[in-house]
Amino acid sequence: MVDDTDDTADGDRILRFPEILRKSSLSRSQIYRLIARGRFPAQVRLSERAVGWRKKDIDRWLDDLSDADGSTS
Repeated sequence: MVDDTDDTADGDRILRFPEILRKSSLSRSQIYRLIARGRFPAQVRLSERAVGWRKKDIDRWLDDLSDADGSTS
């Protein structure tokens, strides 16, 4: 049985594009623009035609964005 409260296991989870869209509230084109500018976390190649992102990288990126905006979490 996997403990869902284990941050290490959760942080190693791979997120696919639909989940990234939900978590970030950005559009697909905005994310691709950030990727092209090198301002979005690196992708992880899952297969020849599939990529994902490490949850911990996306969470850290979102935290950094909220810190830059002066938002409180």
